Amino acid sequence: IKLPGESQRIDRLVECFAQRWHAAHPGALDHPDTVHVIAYSLTMLNSDLHSAQNKKKMTREEYLRQLRDVNQDKTSPDVTMLHEFYSRVARLEWTVEERAHMRVVREGWVYKKSRSKVNAQDRRLYAVLSSRALYFFAEASDAEPAAYIRLQGMTVLPLPKGRVGFEMRPLLPIGKDEKDTEVRMVKLVD
Repeated sequence: IKLPGESQRIDRLVECFAQRWHAAHPGALDHPDTVHVIAYSLTMLNSDLHSAQNKKKMTREEYLRQLRDVNQDKTSPDVTMLHEFYSRVARLEWTVEERAHMRVVREGWVYKKSRSKVNAQDRRLYAVLSSRALYFFAEASDAEPAAYIRLQGMTVLPLPKGRVGFEMRPLLPIGKDEKDTEVRMVKLVD
């Protein structure tokens, strides 16, 4: 998600996100306001950890201290969850490159195979490979991607003999199941 630069607009977006997230994940956090505070804190953490101008980066302990007693009943959210949030933001900056400023490595039309539907027609997408991600556009002239796959932690494997193309897989399994090696694509628009 590309957040606007103005803090009031970011706050409105985060507030809408918090309402929907809380409704979709009942019981994960006690109140939409708690989700709002944590989500907004993550946007600030992302800026703090990945800004070249900021010399003193926030530590995990400082981040956890900020969110102490943030629940409506003045308790703290699950520490393990907050640790995971911090680790993910510290490891991967939230960015989507603007197409006009992308360092394009290669681009062209690709066909996405459908695994979920029998006899489904391949979906044609315009792909742009940058040094950071593989972006998919509905049309070659689109300014905003429909989806993207972050390349950090990925490996490219050739298809078996006789087939043209390649397959992208994570270097390490994703999630708790060691066999879970499916690539996760971030869909931005319908």
